[in-house]
Amino acid sequence: MNPATETSIGLKTYEDLAQRLEYAVLRPDFTDEEVAGEIQRGQSAGVACVTVRPSDLDFAVRMLSGSPVLPASTAGYPEGGQTTGVKLYEARDLLRRGAKEIETVPNLGKLLSRQFQHVETELLQMGRSCLEAGVTLKVILDHPRLTEDLKVIAMKICKRCEVGIVSLPAADLPLGRRILKEVCRMKVSSGVTTLEDALAACAAGADRLQVEHPVALLASWRAWLESQPAAQDAPPLRTN
Repeated sequence: MNPATETSIGLKTYEDLAQRLEYAVLRPDFTDEEVAGEIQRGQSAGVACVTVRPSDLDFAVRMLSGSPVLPASTAGYPEGGQTTGVKLYEARDLLRRGAKEIETVPNLGKLLSRQFQHVETELLQMGRSCLEAGVTLKVILDHPRLTEDLKVIAMKICKRCEVGIVSLPAADLPLGRRILKEVCRMKVSSGVTTLEDALAACAAGADRLQVEHPVALLASWRAWLESQPAAQDAPPLRTN
C-alpha cells in the first residue's frame, strides 16, 4: 500500500455512513426468530434499509413501522428467469404489502442473448409500478458473465426505465458513474467488509453498500469518529 491520502466524500457523522448501508436478510434457512433478530440488528444500527425474503415482508413492515429504516424485498430474484407476468405480480404484491424498495434481476439469459427489448419492456413495467407507488426499484447487474458492453447497454436501459439504484461490482463504479451519471444511483452489493472498503466504494461513487456485518462496520466508523477532532472529515483512504 502507498501512504494514505486524504479524500473528502461527505461523510462526517455516524448517520452519514449508516444511511448508505443495506442489510440483506435473505438466507433461505433463516427461521422467523432469526429473521426478527436480524431485522432488529439492522434497525438498531440505523441502516438505510433491511431487505428480506418476500414471505417475511409483512413481518418486516410491522417491525420497522415508525423507523427511518426502510423495509425492502426482492422480485425476480436471484437470476431473473421468471416470466414478465410473474415478476410484475411479485413486484405489485410487494408494493401492496408495504415494501419501500424492491430489488430485481433482469433476465440474464435474455440479456446474454442480446434480447434487449425483452429486458427493457420488463423493467419498464416494473419501474412504472414502483414509480407510481413512490418506491425505489433497484436492479442488480453484477453477474460475472456480463461483459462490459452488456453492462453498458443494461445501464442505459435502467436509465430509461425509472430505475432508482443500479447494483454493480465495485470495480465497475467508474463505468457506472460515466454511464448512469445523475439519473440512477449506484450500489455495491458485495465485497464491502471493512471500513476502508466502505469508504473506498463511497469515494468511487457508490450511494449504497450492501454489507454482511453492519453493526461491526459502523462500530469501527463510530470509533474513528470519536478519535478525531469534530471538524475532521472521513478518514484517509489508502490507494494502491
